[in-house]
Amino acid sequence: MTLIIKTFPNPHNEDITGFLKQKRRKDFPDVLIIEDDLDEPRLKALYEQCHVLVAPSKAEGFGLPMAEAMLSGLAVITTGWGGQMDFCNEETAWLVDYSFEPTQTHFGLFDSVWARPDIGDLARTMREVYETKPIVRDERATKGKEILLNNFRWSDVATRLVKSAKKWAEIPPIVQPRIAWVTSWNNRCGIASYSAHLVENIPADVTVLASRSELLSKVDGVRVHRCWDAGEEDSLKELAAVIDEDRFDTLVIQFNYGFFNFERFIDFLAEQLDAGKVVVLTMHATIDPKNAPHKRLEKLKSILARCHRILVHTPSDLNRLKGLGLVENVTLFPHGISRLRTSFK
Repeated sequence: MTLIIKTFPNPHNEDITGFLKQKRRKDFPDVLIIEDDLDEPRLKALYEQCHVLVAPSKAEGFGLPMAEAMLSGLAVITTGWGGQMDFCNEETAWLVDYSFEPTQTHFGLFDSVWARPDIGDLARTMREVYETKPIVRDERATKGKEILLNNFRWSDVATRLVKSAKKWAEIPPIVQPRIAWVTSWNNRCGIASYSAHLVENIPADVTVLASRSELLSKVDGVRVHRCWDAGEEDSLKELAAVIDEDRFDTLVIQFNYGFFNFERFIDFLAEQLDAGKVVVLTMHATIDPKNAPHKRLEKLKSILARCHRILVHTPSDLNRLKGLGLVENVTLFPHGISRLRTSFK
């Protein structure tokens, strides 16, 4: 059995040859490194001589090597996140678990993440596929090939683009949303300050539906309504009534464990979602508090899955929500930095 590593001498990558020389042990398998450019016939021949393509990538635009492998009848092992998920699933490939981490590229993007494949799960998956009967590997590759041939020819892509363009052209002019921002406000609270900085920079009318407080830092403006109480006792009925009365269609809710009774919060969100409201939830904490065992995010996972978007501040938050099965509607939204005016003399 030979492990073939097809790569190229990318200056941004670690020297794979030097790495193997440093790490090689007596029990290492046979490893062949190919850094040469291969023309299409030679690449096709390489696919057809192998048993499986192992592609534990961190990010993909489409995943052309996976598609080429399937079209060549080759089984595929790949990360369970990225562009390849358009055609890679549990029926067409073997998916490796992963965790989110900040990207480490020459672009230097501070607010970008990719998927780090789980090395242990990758090893287990490779062993599983090695021990799997050839007919099972062939079945998954064949299903992947069918999806690609039926949906991903250039003509299919062109048809979808034309269809999308026609659909977008028929969209009526965008009506300004009626936004309600549910938060603490004008008090000594980090979330109140966070909300104030964002609201004052949003180019739309925003009404703040604030929690009641006896210690205000300044007088409320005309677009602030205090209609709920932070803590365990509030049923959130008054908050719901204000939303209904003023016909808000978009809710931006600031979540912290101490703000809401979980059971009542679930009922409130379900009522708003059932009424067709767009719900965007900013989660300022995702670590379950030890002193409140009744407040576990797991209790909220079903209703969180229904929210249109969940914003979190760190990759660790992304991973905690991923642990609950929440990925598709979760987005990294880092804390902002206030603009500072500095003069140098």
